[in-house]
Amino acid sequence: MKVIHGVDEPLRRITVSLSRYFKGIDCIERMKNSVVCRLTKKENRVLVLATYMQLLLLMIQLLIYSAIGTNMVVHGVVLAAAIVVMLFCIPIWIRYFMLKAGMIYAMALMVVMVQFLLFAENRRFFVEIMFPFFCMCIPSFINISAVNDDEIHIDILRKMSWAIFVTGEIYLGSIFLYGMKDADYSMSYSYYMLLPSLIFTYLFNKEKKVVYLLVSIASFISMFMIGSRGASLIWVLFFVVSFLFSDRKWILKFPVVLGGGLLAFHYGTILVFAAKFLGKIGFESRTLLLLLRGEILTHDSGRNLLRMKAFQAIKANPFTGNGIGSDFRLLGTYTHNLFLDLFMHYGVVFGVLIVVAFMTIISVSFYKSENKMFTFLMFCFGFLPLMVSGTYLVEAALWIYLGYCCRKLPVRINFESL
Repeated sequence: MKVIHGVDEPLRRITVSLSRYFKGIDCIERMKNSVVCRLTKKENRVLVLATYMQLLLLMIQLLIYSAIGTNMVVHGVVLAAAIVVMLFCIPIWIRYFMLKAGMIYAMALMVVMVQFLLFAENRRFFVEIMFPFFCMCIPSFINISAVNDDEIHIDILRKMSWAIFVTGEIYLGSIFLYGMKDADYSMSYSYYMLLPSLIFTYLFNKEKKVVYLLVSIASFISMFMIGSRGASLIWVLFFVVSFLFSDRKWILKFPVVLGGGLLAFHYGTILVFAAKFLGKIGFESRTLLLLLRGEILTHDSGRNLLRMKAFQAIKANPFTGNGIGSDFRLLGTYTHNLFLDLFMHYGVVFGVLIVVAFMTIISVSFYKSENKMFTFLMFCFGFLPLMVSGTYLVEAALWIYLGYCCRKLPVRINFESL
């Protein structure tokens, strides 16, 4: 066969390109199904259980603290217990993804060391910030990013939510029976109870068991009574979205919608009755008072002042930022907003890059997720609270959510093969 000059070379290049393309796809599939997929069910359970056990320990710490007051020994024991729980994960790390864990810790340590060297004025805040960051947040991220079985994840969450719910109700009952230190309001309590309230709402729509609905509402009422409005509003958002997009027929949804409408129509009377009832037993709900005053969405609790100071600090150092810990130095507390935290710590340029990376990971993971409602639950649990409270350096929930998002990405690097 006669080969026409100049034609065989383009055909050869196309053939080579196609071969490389399909070989690349095969490599991508191997990376997607690499180390994580070899984890046994037991190992998956250990990683998930160790991660969420720390939330139960924090609730127990809150209960003990409120009962006996400030006690550094109790605080240290609970934190030590959380670390010991995480130690059970280390053999799994070593066996499957030691290099991955090492690289994550190395990158985090490098960022912290640069911040430590450049911003000497913030160093006094590093000890209290870095301990939970390195001992709770990063391990949570590594664990959840490695777990590849959503059914195991949900099953462990169900069990841990029961434990957190029972502990939280013991705390609430103790307030009514005995009175406890600073019991009228606890932001920490509301965000600890947010997890069981979300999980039981999800399970109610999935398994159609009324007991889950009742426990979810009980968790919400507990948050509403002594917790922050942020957690309560997040639960309301998830409850409405999950209910409307559940697979229930509308004829079954109608009674709930009708009941909710009647409650909304008479909510003023209900709130007044609830306030009087709580007043008789010597209890005052901060969120309830804000609702009665019509300030549930407008009352800022001093956050506007914090935002103004944060913007001033960002404006003063837009390129270099003010460094990790600068919010505690300049504001006396955190900014109560994840994005402001990032801009204040790393400057506008790096802050924008991190925010874009966050939004990309969140968007892609949601698009690729096969269980979008559970992904939305994790979003409500890990991301939304950081928009109104907390800081990314100590809140393990955010890192749990980011770990969950990263394992939903279309390509995950096989660190073991590096």
